[in-house]
This record gives sequence, C-alpha cells and structure tokens, in this order.
Amino acid sequence: MEKMHRKYGPIVRINPREIHISDPEFYERIYAGGSKIRDKDPVSVRIFNMTHSLVATIGHDLHQSRYRVMGSYFSKQSITKREPAINHCIQKLLGRLEQAQETGECITLNHAFTAMTGDIITKYSFGKDFGFLEANDYKSKWKSAVAGSLQAGKIFRYFPLLDVYRFIPSTLAQALNPGMKEIFYIEDLVRKQVQPLLSSHKHDVKAESTIFNALLNPAVPAEEKTMDRLTDQGHMLLVAGTETTTNTLTMITFQLLKNPAVLACLREELKVAMPTPTTILTWNSLEKLPFLNGVIQEGLRLSLGVSIRLPRIAPKDNLQYGDWVIPAGTPVSTATYFVHMNPSIFPNPEKFDPQRWITASEKGQRLEKYMVAFTKGSRQCLGISLAYAELYLTVAALFRQMDMELYDTSDDDCSFVRDCVIPASKRGSKGVRVVIKGSITQ
Repeated sequence: MEKMHRKYGPIVRINPREIHISDPEFYERIYAGGSKIRDKDPVSVRIFNMTHSLVATIGHDLHQSRYRVMGSYFSKQSITKREPAINHCIQKLLGRLEQAQETGECITLNHAFTAMTGDIITKYSFGKDFGFLEANDYKSKWKSAVAGSLQAGKIFRYFPLLDVYRFIPSTLAQALNPGMKEIFYIEDLVRKQVQPLLSSHKHDVKAESTIFNALLNPAVPAEEKTMDRLTDQGHMLLVAGTETTTNTLTMITFQLLKNPAVLACLREELKVAMPTPTTILTWNSLEKLPFLNGVIQEGLRLSLGVSIRLPRIAPKDNLQYGDWVIPAGTPVSTATYFVHMNPSIFPNPEKFDPQRWITASEKGQRLEKYMVAFTKGSRQCLGISLAYAELYLTVAALFRQMDMELYDTSDDDCSFVRDCVIPASKRGSKGVRVVIKGSITQ
C-alpha cells in the first residue's frame, strides 16, 4: 500500500470494494465516535475467527449494546481499583527474573511478558489466573497457540469456506488442517472456564466481580449468553489482552536496553519519584512522569497495536475526502502504520525518541491526537485502560528494580517485517532475549 500511495496519492482503491486513505488528519472521520454510525466490514472481521465476539461484531447498534455490558469493567476507575492484582502479577514476574539471575538463565521476554499479561487478563475475566507465570517455561505453548490463532485468522479472511472447520469435530478438523490446533487449544481453555458459569444458571451478585459476571447478568438477553457467544468473547479477551501489550512491553525493553542514554534518563526520573527500588506508585502518579510517558507512547507508536487494516463503513452517510465522494456502505481504512510512521508528524519515525512527546507538549502540540494504537471513536479498543495500566506499572517496576542486558538479540528480532494481525519479526527469530545482571539496590 505504501508504494501505491507514493504513486497515486493519499486515497487509493486497494481492491474492488475497499478504499485506503493515507492522511492522519482524516483518521477521526473514518474512526468516528459520538453520534456517527460506523459498522465493521463483514469481510475483514473474518480475520478474528471469533464470530460472536465484540471485536467481530459488524453492526453498530449490536456493538454498542455489547460494549455497554462490559464497558464499566474496563473503565479507568475500575482498572484503578484492580491495580493490586496487576502489581501482584508484575512482582511475580520480577521474582522469576531474580531467579534467572541466580541460575544464569536467558529470558525470552516475549514469553515472559505474555505469561504476565495472560495471568492478568485471565484473573480479570474468570476470577482466577491460568498460572502462566508459575510454569517453568512460562507455558510457552500458550504463546505459540496465540500466534498460531492469529496467523490462522489471516487465512480465514481470504478463504472464508475454511470456516467449515468450526462445525466439525475438532479432532477431524485438526487432522485436515494442523493449523487449527492452536485455535481449538485456546477455545478448549475458554470453554472449560465458561461451562461451569453457564451451567449454574444463576448470577451471584456476591461473587468476585469479573467480566463474565457482567456477561451473565440477568439483564443481558438470553441470546447473548450462549456457549458460542461466551467462548468467542473469552477467546477475544485472552488474545487481545496478551499479545498487543506484550509486543509493546517487548519493544520498550528492547529500545531502552539498546539505548543506554535513554534508559539513564528514565531511571533518573524513576529514582526521584520512587526513592527505593521497591516503591510502588499508582498508575495515576506514574502517568504524570513526563519521560516515562514518552517511553510508553514511543513503545506504542513503534509497536503499532495491530498491523492489519481495520476498515469502517459509514452505512448511511457519504464521506467527503477532498474532491472525492466515498459512497455510503464503502469499507474505508487508514492502517496504524500510516499514522505512526508519518515523518511529517514524527520526524525520523524509526527512532525511539521519548523526548519528542515532552518537546511537543512544551510547544502546546498534542501528539496524542496521532496515537492510534487502540484506534479511535465508538469502536476504540475496549481494553485501552487496562493496557495503559499494565504498561506504566510494569515499565516503572521493571527498570527501577532490575538491571539487565540484551542477549544475542538484534534489530531483526524486534522489527516489523510480517503482518500476523499484530506486527511480527522475521521467521526463525528467537525473540528478544535478555540476561539479568542483578537487582538494583538503591
């Protein structure tokens, strides 16, 4: 698409039915909120392979209804109340890193961060975590399953007839297509959690508050509480709640360890705000640290969130872009890459530069307008507050407490060269690996 835009300009018909616009200033017209109605593209949502989930909901009204059921559980206020649970998982991860320092073990951060985010989202969703952080290998099978599930989604987008695999016995489906193994592995995990909740036929208002308490509330229509609906929603929460945040944490850690001067600036700021290495600040307090904020924003900018296009459809209104009138019902998108890597907004866009956010703020410029890792508008990512809380709390604790260095890791291991729904590095990469040098004592 980049080559097409260089040749034909900012608006391009990239296939017979879809338009792509490379113009950051038009982004909020496509991904609109408020009273603007935006549907999802029925063809594009196949990629998620979770037909009944929020992320794959096509119609605007049904999406808003489903969003309202879960929205309060993902609000900033709700996430703030659950900070102790997030910090508990972070401290478990740090404990594992301390053990690795004693044994000399090399840590693959992609696996370690997936284990942490996995325990956080499963605790939040089902009331108990899946114990990823306690497994010797961080249950790396889970990481492989998520990656396989996402890659399978790319195939489903272009070959919709393959969806028949979902309606035949899983053993037969896996025999016909081994790529289905990862999808069924995750679905089985979710079904084992959902089945007891669904079969109880009651909503315990005194039970620990989880997302599935909300989904099974008596006020929710019966058709929204089927096994397929709940399984797909749980599947979505697990995949979306792990991989994107993992990618961002991995990107941030790689860039900081690669750039000692930038890391020194961050540690200087953290040392003032956190007088002892074990000081725990709230997410609200950490957000106010300018350099840490810049680090988080740069990590999100370079890791993109997702690498796929996410077309929106204005079902009733024409969209006007310059001299072009885009008819109602046309799928239109702007991929995150074309905003985050736009050199007119982010000079030298490949560079990890937290200072750019501080400088822009001092000049009264709002670079946050162009932070679209979670998209925008009425379809913005449900988990944005949870992701931000995990990022701020993890980065602050990790770099205030642990001293580490990269191990046999290069730019190739953290570069976007493949579109696997989320950005992926080269095939055969062993991930971003580190060795722990020790704990910071002052």
